[in-house]
Amino acid sequence: MEQWGPSARPKVNRDTYYTAETPGRVYFRNNQGTFRMEGEMIDRWVEKLLPMFNGEHSLETLTKGLPPLYRDRVIELAERLARNGFLKDAGGDRPHGLTEETLQSYADQIEYLDSLGGSGAARFEAYRTTKVLACGKGGCLVSVVTSLLESGAARVEVLLRGEDGPTLDRIREIVSEAQRKDPDIRIETGTLQVLDEEGLRQAVSTADMVLYLAEAEDREELHRVNRLCREENKVFLPGLCTPEAGIAGPVVGKGSADWESAWRRLRPPHPVAKQKPSAAAAAMLANLIVFEGLKTAAGILEEERKNTLYLLDPFTLEGGWQVILPHPLADKLGDIQPEAVEHVLAKEPAEADRGRTLGFLGSLASPHTGILPLWEERDARQLPLAQCFVQAADPLEVGAEALLPLRLCCAFTHEEARMEAGLTGVEDYAARLAGKLGADRTGPSFLGVGAGETAADAVLRGLRKCLEKEWLARREKMRQDVHLLEEDDVRDEECLYAFKALSAYERGPVMAVGQPLWGFPVAWVEAKGVWYGALDYEPVSALRRALRRALQNSGTREEAEAVRERGLTPAAVRMADRPPQHRGVLPGPGRLSAPDILREALQKLQNNGIQAVLWDLAVESFWRDALGLYGIQLKEVKAR
Repeated sequence: MEQWGPSARPKVNRDTYYTAETPGRVYFRNNQGTFRMEGEMIDRWVEKLLPMFNGEHSLETLTKGLPPLYRDRVIELAERLARNGFLKDAGGDRPHGLTEETLQSYADQIEYLDSLGGSGAARFEAYRTTKVLACGKGGCLVSVVTSLLESGAARVEVLLRGEDGPTLDRIREIVSEAQRKDPDIRIETGTLQVLDEEGLRQAVSTADMVLYLAEAEDREELHRVNRLCREENKVFLPGLCTPEAGIAGPVVGKGSADWESAWRRLRPPHPVAKQKPSAAAAAMLANLIVFEGLKTAAGILEEERKNTLYLLDPFTLEGGWQVILPHPLADKLGDIQPEAVEHVLAKEPAEADRGRTLGFLGSLASPHTGILPLWEERDARQLPLAQCFVQAADPLEVGAEALLPLRLCCAFTHEEARMEAGLTGVEDYAARLAGKLGADRTGPSFLGVGAGETAADAVLRGLRKCLEKEWLARREKMRQDVHLLEEDDVRDEECLYAFKALSAYERGPVMAVGQPLWGFPVAWVEAKGVWYGALDYEPVSALRRALRRALQNSGTREEAEAVRERGLTPAAVRMADRPPQHRGVLPGPGRLSAPDILREALQKLQNNGIQAVLWDLAVESFWRDALGLYGIQLKEVKAR
């Protein structure tokens, strides 16, 4: 921080608290953090100087006549407080035209704005001159108008839905009382029997900011106001007070999520509640949207608040902020087009960042608004394999029941299990959206959706689903020839661990290799009278996946049944009379990178007259910098 000049006017933030811990040591705390200042007689210096740091005196005035040593001490103390966020230079505040009476009446609001962004009076004046439209009916509208007037809003238009005499009388009473304290308040009131398109658009077009706290039966009107505000480029602060949930936000404006996205993402805490919420809930929601409106008009709305809503339990009055991601169905979607593999490989970063990917998946997990309402271990057993549950939201449905089936994923380590579960949830979510994006125009072929840390990883996961789909269809039509593997044939640590764990559950499990599909290796594991198979890009990877499936059969009953359905009975498997040519030692996984594995896989498909069609499913902007997300279809190429 640059040194302060003599004209600087130091002002301590109002939320500053300090206490002398011991002689020569002072503890400071505010809403942003804490720190300690040490020095000889520092407690005496702080006690004398902080009351003088009120923004009215310049450093030149405060240090006039002091010896150089004392003058430097005053400047040093001011700079240290400023460096730690406890003090600012009031000399840099923007000019304003507020009267002394207004400054005193709304001192708390001004001080709050000043502590966040400086120039508190000028920011509050911007709020005072903002034309606010408050629309709605009944107690919700009364609560909004009351909060607006208490916050210091001076230009308010009230649009009452329907001929509601008692509500109109109550609003006039509130306005009259407020104008006695603040003569600058200007309120206009009007009524609309129904919030029709023309009347509502006219009211919205003349306002700078629109607030609407709706009741349960007014949801459709709330959607209509949201649409008009977006068309007219107006700031919109929605709220909804229903038995299921109380909602405040998000702040709808340029570059932020809108109400339509929030509504599609939301899963309320009380989906079947019928009791009418209390007046206290409506008052809290009104205060919230007015407070966010104050910060928006003053230009200090935090960046992270632009895509959040406050979810309130209308009965316990508990709540918290929830992140809202833009929903693809909130706007008209355009059809996506197939993408060349070369373009996908060109997007490949130098290396994947697993920690960053897990952090991103964590940002998608929220029980009330997240793409992954469930992403946790819960009561799943963590031995012999780590396991993690995941459940994705259904993007095509709305409400508490808009959920896709629960999945349980397993892996060798805890981190791998969480990664696998997170990617599986994203794939389930994207697969539901794929049809809306036009990713099935090539015909009735299966669409394998893959998500990955990189674009190549995503394509490989989706392609593997397509290959397994084809393999499953073929294996139902004929017996499977398998060639046994001995434990000594395997050189992969994870496979050996899984096989030994399986041996502890079941005597005499068997490992085998099967007939490849288009050159892609297949592995089998027999346990408890069921053969579990898997296909992958490398023999050891296929064996790993087959062993995991066999071990999951020893897990929860539901997951065991799901895994068992993919298995085969002994009658469907035939032991080969002689081992295949490649029988022998099964090495560990190769050192090829994901792009190289993908190139080899595509070459195998081409050799068998198969072409992969790729679709980029990352239509939502937040995917692009965090994950690869692709849909893959396979189709036969006719020989010329």
